[in-house]
Amino acid sequence: VGLDSCTVSQIRLQLGSRNTVVVDSVTYPLTIPSGSTSGLKLQVHQKVSPGITYNVLLDFDANQSIVKTGNGKYLLKPVIRTIDSAVSGSIKGMVIPMGVSGTVTATDSSNNSFSTNIDPLTGTFLIRGLPAGTYTVVISPAAPYNQQTISGIQVDIGKVTLMTAINL
Repeated sequence: VGLDSCTVSQIRLQLGSRNTVVVDSVTYPLTIPSGSTSGLKLQVHQKVSPGITYNVLLDFDANQSIVKTGNGKYLLKPVIRTIDSAVSGSIKGMVIPMGVSGTVTATDSSNNSFSTNIDPLTGTFLIRGLPAGTYTVVISPAAPYNQQTISGIQVDIGKVTLMTAINL
């Protein structure tokens, strides 16, 4: 199941209950106000696109996240910044006529191959998780249709490369 373009607002982390902090060689329990039950919500608010793989870096600021209370106890009030980046691209296309099954394979200059199936209902395909580079795309439809090869398909990180419709 593919994900449509959308905005990811939050990521929720469930924190464990055995948290401690060591100060001057003494270990203290680290209390998490409501974090161990409801989880920690990280604000992301980033648009994502289908067919693109993303990495999310969590930048934990320990200096601001551990707070000493007036009674000598410690609280964990996490200060975490999220940094997201696309790490792949994809190739999207369509074969005509609809109703044809088969496979689509994209091969880069190092002979790394990535493949997917043609959706026989819509004639569409999406090859996800591609590193940046130039690809040769081979459409291998079921008989009686013939294989087709399209060279020079450029893939960029964070982008979906749209191919023109392929008439079989």
